[in-house]
Amino acid sequence: MFIRPYLQFIHPSAGTRLCEGPDETGARIAQALLEIIVNELSANRRQSYGVTAEQVVAKLQLDPSSIAILDHLLRKMNEQELERLLIEAIPTRTWTAHGSSRRKKRPPSNTWHVVFRDGAGAAPTA
Repeated sequence: MFIRPYLQFIHPSAGTRLCEGPDETGARIAQALLEIIVNELSANRRQSYGVTAEQVVAKLQLDPSSIAILDHLLRKMNEQELERLLIEAIPTRTWTAHGSSRRKKRPPSNTWHVVFRDGAGAAPTA
């Protein structure tokens, strides 16, 4: 197996037992291998976990017109993230927006009220 010789970089005790020391080339290969593993695990987690509360908030902050796809974003969230969106992310963002709008003499955006309403509607009932 291709990975077996490089396991000593992940588990240094194997290299000690075999009286082998790491070299620069081996270290680069181990680093590349770890990057591949991390990228694959991250992709799998993103695919299975769905969209996070922070990602929804960031999307709406950067692109207010994305409110049109809010239903799609909410459907891609798991229950825990939807709860975090409703309990933490939206209230924090609303408070921040309200505070900044007071300083700038502008009313806060209605976007977060819509997000909260739609998010509460998408949440499972107990």
